Amino acid sequence: MKGFIYLLLSGMCLGTIGIFVKLIGPNISPYLLATIRIISAAILIFVFLASDRRTSLLRLRRGDLRIFLVSGFFGVVFGFGFFVKSLTLIPVANAVLLMYIYPVSTAILAAIFLNERFGKYTLIALLMTLAGIYFIYGHGANHIVGAEGSLYALIAGIGYSVFIVSMRYMEKSGHSFWDVVFWPLLLGGLMLVPFNLTERVVFIPFENIVMLVFGMIFISTLLGYLFLSL
Repeated sequence: MKGFIYLLLSGMCLGTIGIFVKLIGPNISPYLLATIRIISAAILIFVFLASDRRTSLLRLRRGDLRIFLVSGFFGVVFGFGFFVKSLTLIPVANAVLLMYIYPVSTAILAAIFLNERFGKYTLIALLMTLAGIYFIYGHGANHIVGAEGSLYALIAGIGYSVFIVSMRYMEKSGHSFWDVVFWPLLLGGLMLVPFNLTERVVFIPFENIVMLVFGMIFISTLLGYLFLSL
């Protein structure tokens, strides 16, 4: 029961990202906002573990670097960066629903790379997900305006699947939870930096900007993963 509560709290925290992105609005460009969120979260995780003298959990072997780079690129650049981008282009509800293709794509990738069973419930979930996507923007011209944002959200969901599957793989290899979260966030955050060159970088200070950005980093990222680790 306690695990279910922590999982619920984690989902609630991670789900607040759309609210913060909409409140910040066009005052910070999407990739810059995602870069600030990810790198700051990695720094806070290091500080959190250092304060508890648990930085030994963040061990990095040469053979692990490739997995963390793949996880950082697909999971962070695509999963997190593209999701924030989608939130600036389409309504939060649409972006979240489209991004939530990730449980299905995670199950598929886990079946391929982790030899996990692909059961009937996964198939039912796949059909329900495809039906949801169709109802969002499958009815014609009225939805063409949001096609770009929808594509970003879908790619983000698939990217996040890579992040989750790589986490499972590394945890099965003996790595700690914080180890498999910290390194993809740090490496992915650094890889996200060049993406800022693909859009007009905007940072316009306004009232409550510090509070909103900190809330996005602390609640939508750090607390979300903290509850997930309990």
